[in-house]
Amino acid sequence: MIKGVHHVSLVAQCPSELSVYLQKVFGFQPWQGAPTFGSDVLLAGTNAFIAISKAEPGSSRLSAPALNDLGLRHLCFQNRSIDKLSSALKIHGGSLFSEPVDLGTGNQYAYGRDPEGNIYELEGLHYADMHDRPWIGHAAIVVSDLDSAIAFYGELLGSSVRNRLKIGPSRTSDKMSGFRDAVLEGAWLYAGNMLIELWQFINPASEDVELQGAVLANRLVFETTDAAESAKQAVALGASLESAPVERGAWITTNVISPEGAPISFVECRGACADLSFEGLNDPFVCARTDTWDTSEIVTNAQPAPQ
Repeated sequence: MIKGVHHVSLVAQCPSELSVYLQKVFGFQPWQGAPTFGSDVLLAGTNAFIAISKAEPGSSRLSAPALNDLGLRHLCFQNRSIDKLSSALKIHGGSLFSEPVDLGTGNQYAYGRDPEGNIYELEGLHYADMHDRPWIGHAAIVVSDLDSAIAFYGELLGSSVRNRLKIGPSRTSDKMSGFRDAVLEGAWLYAGNMLIELWQFINPASEDVELQGAVLANRLVFETTDAAESAKQAVALGASLESAPVERGAWITTNVISPEGAPISFVECRGACADLSFEGLNDPFVCARTDTWDTSEIVTNAQPAPQ
């Protein structure tokens, strides 16, 4: 059984510099114990970990992937106020796509990049308590077939669709995304400690590229009670096995490739490594307390973009 998202694995040209950036902007703390899941750096956040590995020499990792590139495309960080988040992101070397916008919910939204080019969504939730550190509200995956992706992740997570909607074209969505006449359809599924957000871009459509290496350097890692069984389930749903379960002491990992080619891992923490579970973090289920708004409130097609 999948318990939640244990960590997101990022590939960086300079893991140490990205680690410092994530600590300063989002309040992550270096994990002092072992293991690090094969990464150079493991950081502990409010409700999930982030692992950072160094890019292979000569790899074609994109320095600035587009918002509509297929695969694990962005992480969403939330707090009551977006001002502190957006200011920190810029002060420490990142950049915003645009200043924050309101999509009709009373909340504030903005996309930004870190110095490595990774994309983050910042959300200021007007109804949330103010926290010292932000939390990950969702991990967003861009797909080419939304229905198929919902079927795969829904069965894998044992989760029904929380909401589904189409956005755009509108001035606000164009401003936020940086695209002209952007149209996209999204769906949200519960994943324990955060949401999984699925997006299919209708305009501009995602390029039909082979999902490997640079395009999908980042990997979603689920914590499960049985890594081998979760991988077996994923394969039954159309994924392909990338590696058999690997046992290192008290933790087990196994890797698969989703039907669309996105890398996914499963980790099982047991015995001496039980304290490495995301459930032992500062506030692992913060999303359950703050997830009170309905995505259907988003202004999906108001204020058409100028011709």
